[in-house]
Amino acid sequence: MDALVKVRDFITNLDEQKFYLYTSIFLGIITLIFGFMMYRTMSGISQLEEQIESINEYRVRAQEIIVRFADVKKQRTKVNQILTQDKRFKITNYFSTLIDDLGLRQHLQGEPKLVEQDLDRQYKEVRITPTLQHINMRQLAQLLQEIEESERVYVKKLDITKAQTRPPSIDVKINIATLRIL
Repeated sequence: MDALVKVRDFITNLDEQKFYLYTSIFLGIITLIFGFMMYRTMSGISQLEEQIESINEYRVRAQEIIVRFADVKKQRTKVNQILTQDKRFKITNYFSTLIDDLGLRQHLQGEPKLVEQDLDRQYKEVRITPTLQHINMRQLAQLLQEIEESERVYVKKLDITKAQTRPPSIDVKINIATLRIL
């Protein structure tokens, strides 16, 4: 209580010019303190907004990964169903039947070599690389359409070159593959 009385007495004993000077200094200090507090608050808010944006980006990425994972699980289930339906499926027999049905046997250069490769702990990829010479684009399109319509096999790589001996025809080297459950 004594301190307040001393401050009141000090203020009442001041002349007008000193009163305005001290009041201006006091208000300036209060304004500086208030301004500094506002700056710190706004700085903290902007940092929090940046963190929120970053977290939202991570959240969106995580959501995309979760959706993609669900799609992969569905696809894996579908692939497993297809692979377990016919465990004795042979890609060489499939291809042989396919080229016979399409009338491409005479265009086949040798017998395609069978290559197996482990993909992961669950699947093995079995592929053949036949070479067909002197075929036309219609025959190639029919071959690719038949392969595409089969759920069991897929085209991994396709090389088309212009035939050297018969100009309107093409030579095709194609990687056809299937999966097998280990």
